[in-house]
Amino acid sequence: MMLARSFVPHAFLRRSGLWSGLGLGLGACLGLGLGLVPSCSLDPNLRHCSLLEGDETCAALYPSGVLPFCSAGCQTSPHGNGCVADRPEDACYSPCGQGLTAVELAQCPQGSSSAGSSGGSTGETGATSSSTAQADDTASDTGIPGCRVDADCEPTMPSCVDGQCVPCTLAPDPDLVCAQLDPMRPLCADDRCVACTEDDASACEDPTPVCDLVEGTCVACTRHEQCPQSACHLEMGSCLPTDRVWWVDGDAGGCAGADGSEASPYCTVAGALANVGVGETGTLWVRARAGDAAYAAGLTLTGGRVVAVRGLADERPRFSGGGVGAPITISGGAVAYLDRGRVDGSSVSEAIAVVGAVLHLDGWLVVLNPGGGVSLSNGAELHARTSVLGANGSGLIDAQALRAAASTFELRYVTVAGNDSAGVASIECMGGSAGVVHDSIVVGIDSGSIACPGLVVDHSAIDSLLAGDGVVLRESFDSGWFLAPGAGDFHLVSPHPFDDVAQWQPGDPIVDLDGEPRPQMAGAPDVAGADR
Repeated sequence: MMLARSFVPHAFLRRSGLWSGLGLGLGACLGLGLGLVPSCSLDPNLRHCSLLEGDETCAALYPSGVLPFCSAGCQTSPHGNGCVADRPEDACYSPCGQGLTAVELAQCPQGSSSAGSSGGSTGETGATSSSTAQADDTASDTGIPGCRVDADCEPTMPSCVDGQCVPCTLAPDPDLVCAQLDPMRPLCADDRCVACTEDDASACEDPTPVCDLVEGTCVACTRHEQCPQSACHLEMGSCLPTDRVWWVDGDAGGCAGADGSEASPYCTVAGALANVGVGETGTLWVRARAGDAAYAAGLTLTGGRVVAVRGLADERPRFSGGGVGAPITISGGAVAYLDRGRVDGSSVSEAIAVVGAVLHLDGWLVVLNPGGGVSLSNGAELHARTSVLGANGSGLIDAQALRAAASTFELRYVTVAGNDSAGVASIECMGGSAGVVHDSIVVGIDSGSIACPGLVVDHSAIDSLLAGDGVVLRESFDSGWFLAPGAGDFHLVSPHPFDDVAQWQPGDPIVDLDGEPRPQMAGAPDVAGADR
């Protein structure tokens, strides 16, 4: 494809000093008046309408009349050649070109083919103009590519309009132009072809189900909210199937005939889980019970299943201990996504046991469990975000808020506070376990509540002498920092020492425990822990 010569903007000429090198350029001609135009030495290679035939040049370039007026260079034009849609003020209007504005003209000078005249002629610049000229890549030196069909244009300006390549937004059918150019980017938005927009994300399907509005591309999910019907399979970046979703409501009644739909929910979590076979996937929406009653039967997940258990945005279903084992057990290679819930009252054992499995914990309260909070063993993984491990353990037994044996964990914006133990209270690691603590609070009833060799900590408030970027030492626990820690409520109460301790980074949670937005700016200071 032949490309037209480039137009050099007036502003660039002034900045670069080339303006004076053009002899009497446009600015100089404006000062000479009508009678001295022939003495102006204008460079025809500039190809700006104000240096050629003004409106007549624009009429030749745009026969449809979309850009009929010639600006004298002091008004931005879509294609950089001076042609604009609305008539400029006289001081900035060059209807006849040749370096003159409308301020100096009663009519166009003799010999110029002014707007509205017929036929072609040669003006003082020596450039020939014709209203019937073909606006293609050989007849128009406008500073933008000429064309005959869309295929002549480049992806950044994919549509051929009046012989000129223009952005998709100026095409008669913007989306059609993009779809023909690249079926993977069939939508036109902000002068570019994109895969998706806020109004149309239909192209975004698994394994990239989410529209990145900045880039206009389909990307993997990173939060459950991005999969509103099911949940995000964070291990894969895709949404869990929407045809494998069941509802649970312990107060619904009519359990015998329940089918798991929202209108006819199961009464127990176990009833819903019966639909998920070994190696299968599913999503359970669990409603909170009236009067904060608990699902006493708990939750047991094993056999390589991938299951999300979610509470509604304004609810946090409660699970409670009282049996022999942990109220929540994840084992046998299962992957569990627990989103919004609470577990308490486990006195015989820890509240959550993860054995050779993976647990993603988001927006959970693991509180008031004398037997301990979370235990990891046999290669287990824990990814906890925006959650609370608080007031667990007892000074009479050796129990921890988090205990890891030959396992790994990551805490991000987590509050680990007010835990007690006859030994280490907050975090204990053994068997080569490895952990990372970001933007969190780890403060036990007694100081020095962390025993985890090699623990990586950054931008967190902790009660143990551990090195790390942005680590703040808080050796003593103060119940006044929290709303009602004795009742398991670890919302922060001002004044507290956790402001500006955290540092938000891309990939961090975007809201706190109650849905309050985080800064969402790389490096921005933030409140440590689950609440802000």
